[in-house]
Amino acid sequence: MDTIISTWVLSIVLLLIIVNIIIVRSYPRSSWAKKIRAFLNPSRAQEKDKPFQSTYEPRTSDRVATGISETSENRVAPLDYQATANNQPPDDMRNKKEKARELYYKKLYEEVTKFNISTENLDYESLQMLADSHAKIGNKAEAIKIYDMALERATHNILKDKAITLFSMEAYEDAFRVLQQYNPKYLHEDIMQDDFSLLGILSKCYIHFRDYEKAIELLRPVVISNPRVSKDMIYNLASLYERRNTKEDLQEALELYEKIYLVEAGFKDVREKMNRLMNQLL
Repeated sequence: MDTIISTWVLSIVLLLIIVNIIIVRSYPRSSWAKKIRAFLNPSRAQEKDKPFQSTYEPRTSDRVATGISETSENRVAPLDYQATANNQPPDDMRNKKEKARELYYKKLYEEVTKFNISTENLDYESLQMLADSHAKIGNKAEAIKIYDMALERATHNILKDKAITLFSMEAYEDAFRVLQQYNPKYLHEDIMQDDFSLLGILSKCYIHFRDYEKAIELLRPVVISNPRVSKDMIYNLASLYERRNTKEDLQEALELYEKIYLVEAGFKDVREKMNRLMNQLL
């Protein structure tokens, strides 16, 4: 009987040992695994609990270079220390960085002029980089000229963003006043690049002020000549023709609604407007 009990106890102990080994190997960072390791090796666990203490002591040359005294508690070296440690004075490092920057601008200028890129197609950030390139290689007069172009373009970008924001707030009068400061040349450039955002806002401002003739005058040439104009803009122009209510204008409106219908039959109430206009024109 005693032999059977001893065998059972030994089996249970062996099973527990095997389970603990599996836990330690499979989950080495678990709290239970840490407890097992601490139980098996208590001295090592105590060493890990001790706070880290640096044994680094700066050399005399380091203290002179960095301004650290023998009794100073501050062990952080200034940024210039790296250059001193490499026997390169800070001024030499700055000179090398400046020379590298000049080479970068010179290469940039060469790349831009090689392809003869027109400044008319550059945004204000690219213009500023080009002006920097001219300034760095000594073309000061050209740099000033391009800086002025970059400043003008940046100003108009801000005006554009401001007008769009005001219009989204339904502050139509304020948006319209901002747009009066926007150079028509840049509005034309926007249209040529298929950016109709300001054109749409300006036309909607005229509609809000009930100046329908001015809105038609603004929208008609763009809608006729540009196949990429938005459906919303075509719809607005057709609605303006409807307001005139002459036979010629109603025919123009019908043709514009048909143009939208061919692209998107379910756009707004285009189908209903087409049916009504066809009945009116009979």
